[in-house]
Amino acid sequence: IMASDTATALVMYSLLTMAPAMSQGFYRTFMVIIGRAKANQFPADEKHGGHPMYQRLRRVHANCVENLPVFASIALVAIVTGRTHITDPIALTVVKLRAAQMFTHTLSTSAPAVTIRACFFFGQVLLLCKAGLELLGYW
Repeated sequence: IMASDTATALVMYSLLTMAPAMSQGFYRTFMVIIGRAKANQFPADEKHGGHPMYQRLRRVHANCVENLPVFASIALVAIVTGRTHITDPIALTVVKLRAAQMFTHTLSTSAPAVTIRACFFFGQVLLLCKAGLELLGYW
C-alpha cells in the first residue's frame, strides 16, 4: 500500500506510459512469430507497423513519455517536501484523465475524438498547474 495518493498516481502513470510500448512489443513479436515480419523490420526512426492503431500506439506512448516528467516532478516535489496534501486530491484524477486521453487517442483520430482528447489533456494541464503553483506558494 502506497503512502499517498500522489505516490500511487505516480506509479500508475508510469505503468500507463509503458502500456502502449508493451502493446507494440506484443504486436512486433506476433508478426515475427507468424512470419509476416523480421525482427529487424521495425526501425525506430521510421514509420512502420502498417496498422493505423499501431501508429496511434506509437504516438500515445511518445505523448506519455513527453508528459510523465511534468507529472513526476510535481508529484516528487510534493512527496519529498511532505506536502502531498496539495497533490493527493488531484493526483488520481490526473491519471484518470491521462488514461481517458490515451484510450481516446488509440481508438480514433476523428475530429470529435481529437476534441475530446484535447479536453482530457487540458484537464490534466489545469490540475497540474494548480498543484505546481500551490507548491510554489502562489495559489
